[in-house]
Amino acid sequence: MQTALRLCRNKDQLFCLAHIYHDIRPYQNSHACPVCREHPTPETLRRPTGFLKNYLEDPKIKCDHRNRGCLDVIRLEDLQRHVDECGFVLVMCGNEGCGTVVNK
Repeated sequence: MQTALRLCRNKDQLFCLAHIYHDIRPYQNSHACPVCREHPTPETLRRPTGFLKNYLEDPKIKCDHRNRGCLDVIRLEDLQRHVDECGFVLVMCGNEGCGTVVNK
């Protein structure tokens, strides 16, 4: 996932790049950022780095079935496939007449 985010250089406020111009435009006449009160421009907004950049560009989350024992941490884009295949999904026992709910 390609992130289009910028941080205010003064207060590290996170801005979505797609909305920067929308957010900045009302403040151009007053020359004040809503966060740091400085005139924001694309040049004064920096790209996220380090942990924040990695977290935003490749988010990983815990499996939906963690409470039943799955300890996998999955990339967000792979979550649905993992949940569909996870061995900790509850299913009905396949033995005739059993009716017990078990992990897949």
